[in-house]
Amino acid sequence: MRSTRTLLVACVLIFACGTPPEEATAPPPAQASDESLPFFQGQAGQLDAAKGFVDFIAAHEKEIVRLDVTIEEADFDGSLEGDTCFVLWDECDELESDEAPSSMKCSGWSYAFETPDPPVPESTLQLFRGTYRVEGYFAVVGCSGPHQGLMGCTLRPVSIEDARASR
Repeated sequence: MRSTRTLLVACVLIFACGTPPEEATAPPPAQASDESLPFFQGQAGQLDAAKGFVDFIAAHEKEIVRLDVTIEEADFDGSLEGDTCFVLWDECDELESDEAPSSMKCSGWSYAFETPDPPVPESTLQLFRGTYRVEGYFAVVGCSGPHQGLMGCTLRPVSIEDARASR
């Protein structure tokens, strides 16, 4: 009887309040490996931690790539609302020990994410439990610049089917 009551209470809470926020934004499950597509997996961040991701995207301009990238919340310089984008600063001049990278003293790369219609749920940029995650398949539409110290790259989410068809 106790387990039935617990289940009933849980169902009522979910019905009344919706899915808990942490679970509602869970990243999609990892997809099967597509060895013929360029793949970057790892962590990105500011300054030295930006290099791997920056180099990978620059090397695969005009291609479809698979990404599984995490960026700690403290390193994320961007927005998930409106124009979805983030900046990775890769070089700075004389930052103070407690000074955050910015366009005043740094150069870097800005990554803008197109919003496809219809949405591509398996290719996302989202915040989950204090970590930003870029996961799925993306067309590296192009990179240009520098503009005020930033190179700019546009990434378009691509469905698994379209990514596989491009091989």
